[in-house]
Amino acid sequence: MSTLYDLQGKYASLLELAEDGTTDPEVLADTMDSIVDAINDKAEGYAQVIRQIKADIEANKKNVTVSKHGLKLINLTSVLFHSGWLKQ
Repeated sequence: MSTLYDLQGKYASLLELAEDGTTDPEVLADTMDSIVDAINDKAEGYAQVIRQIKADIEANKKNVTVSKHGLKLINLTSVLFHSGWLKQ
C-alpha cells in the first residue's frame, strides 16, 4: 500500500497531465492504468483530480467574466471619451 505522500504524488502527476491540454489521451490513460492502488483509493484519487479540475474551470470562468466586464468598461469609457460625453 502506498503512503499518503506517494498517493498525492501520483495523483498530482495525473492532474498535471490532465491540465496540460496537450497530453495525448493515450498517455493520460496509461498514467491512470499505472497507478497501482486499492480500488477505493484509486476512486478517491480520481475524484480529487476531477474536483480540482472542476474548481479550476470555475475559477477560469470567473476570470473570463471579469476580463469581459473590464474590457466592456474600457470600451465604454473610450466611446464616451471620444464622443465628448466624458472629459479628462
